[in-house]
Formats: sequence, C-alpha cells, structure tokens
Amino acid sequence: AIPLTEARDIVGAVNLDSYTLDKVAATHDVLVRFDRQHAYGDKEDVFKDLALKLRELETPETFLLAYVGVQEYQDKLNKAMAEERFGVSKADWPAYKLLLRSQPDAPLDYDGPVTVDALLSFLAEKAGLATAAGRSEL
Repeated sequence: AIPLTEARDIVGAVNLDSYTLDKVAATHDVLVRFDRQHAYGDKEDVFKDLALKLRELETPETFLLAYVGVQEYQDKLNKAMAEERFGVSKADWPAYKLLLRSQPDAPLDYDGPVTVDALLSFLAEKAGLATAAGRSEL
C-alpha cells in the first residue's frame, strides 16, 4: 500500500498505477507521463502547467491527463510496467505516451520538447483535441 503521506496530487491529472491504467485507458484517451514517483523541477512544472491549461480548455470527458510515478526503491512500484510494457527506463524520464481508445495496444510516443505548447500541439494532432496550440495566449 502507498502511505497517504506519499500521495501527491496534481490538480487536473489522474495518478495511475499498474492496476488502474488499463481500466482508465479502456474508456478514455489518456496522455500519460511516466516519471520518478516524486518528480520535481522544470519538467514537473511544465506538467502542472499543462494540466492547468487543459482544464481551462475544457477538454472532452473522454480525455484524461495522467501520470505514473515510478519507484526506484522499496516496492519498485510501477517499475516493471514502465520498463517492460511501455519501454520507459529511468533515462527516459519524463516520458509521455498517448493511449487512444481506438488503438489500445499501440501507445503513441511523444519525443518532442517538454513544453506546454509542444505537448498541446501533439494532442491536437494525435488526439484531435481543440487545444488552441500555437496561439499567442499560451
């Protein structure tokens, strides 16, 4: 079990694990970020800003932003799933995968820059979200 003191929520994003990911991905298009369990720094700030922006844009009910915290110690929570199923190692963090309901076994890799604008453009292109990507107010 995960102690409640370790749970860190990001408003606008869903915290998933190896047990809940498939359940959510079966009914939603999901942009998932794989990163260390307690991520920090500039790229974490970009993820929080992306969550805020997506809330402002009022994305469809069928789309979710999510994150999977990968633990490198103790129980190694989500480590096997990240590495074996999604090919994400520690060197790749943060790694983004877009899981589309229409292609459940073919996650789309995001390999662009970790910026809000670039991630919004990716979502507009691959998930068809009306993200207003590229507009000056972003």
